Amino acid sequence: MQAEKTLRLVFGQWQGGNVTRLIPDLDEKSGSQGYSVGAQILDLLLPKTQSEIMRVPVDMRYERREQDKVLDRDIIFRQTKDALKLINISAPDKIVTIGGECSVSVPPFSYLSAKYPDDVCMLWIDAHPDITLPGDAYNGWHAMAVSALLGKADSKICDELPGLIKPEHVLYLGLRDWERDEIKQREQNWGLKHLTPEDLSCGPDKLIAFLQQCPCSKVVVHFDLDVLDPADIFCAVGNVPNGLKLQQCVELIKTAALYKDLVGLTVAELLPRTVIRLTNALKELPLISAQS
Repeated sequence: MQAEKTLRLVFGQWQGGNVTRLIPDLDEKSGSQGYSVGAQILDLLLPKTQSEIMRVPVDMRYERREQDKVLDRDIIFRQTKDALKLINISAPDKIVTIGGECSVSVPPFSYLSAKYPDDVCMLWIDAHPDITLPGDAYNGWHAMAVSALLGKADSKICDELPGLIKPEHVLYLGLRDWERDEIKQREQNWGLKHLTPEDLSCGPDKLIAFLQQCPCSKVVVHFDLDVLDPADIFCAVGNVPNGLKLQQCVELIKTAALYKDLVGLTVAELLPRTVIRLTNALKELPLISAQS
């Protein structure tokens, strides 16, 4: 049998976020592009493997514009196509994606859903449901990532996606901030299921129950670092209390891999504000600034 091929996709997309108001200790440009810094740090920190590594080119020009009620839609559209092109060139069986904001999961998860039709379920480990739509109060694409994977978001981007995921095959873990009442109602209307940190406080039994009843043999997992309890580790934009613990998330993902074939894993939304502040300060120092 031919060995399965795993691709490591480094995708520092930042344009999906519109979060600078939540990061008062950083200037607007540094805060917005902090997701790309987070992807670079994760790329450096993660163990080296024999997997093929591809890096999606990300536009670092700071020229923010809304198109069709999505911030920076045209750039995101282009980068989504670029990511899919690289994935198709690699033609992997499994994908590890290093982000970047939440929407970096859209191209790899869509590819895997098309590669394994009707056989992929999705665990979305996140404080937020990411089912915003164009025209909602918030125009950041990262909050539309799950909507896109369901085929319900911006049509220009969704038309490029090779595969979609069924709502009944989606489970949120750690969800605790719907942000607006209409988002909570939308989750119910779309038939999506979730487990809060409280639901998971006694162990993974409810996750196991979902995995056992789901007919899919494969699973993709999105791990958004803002799901973490800031009292345990604070490394994302989100600062919602009473989240999941870091080791708890690791164990949940390992549990998923015991019950299903883990074919996709994303780590997203690292925003290392301390590193960014230090970098910005060091750039001002004599000799250092003279070399730039």
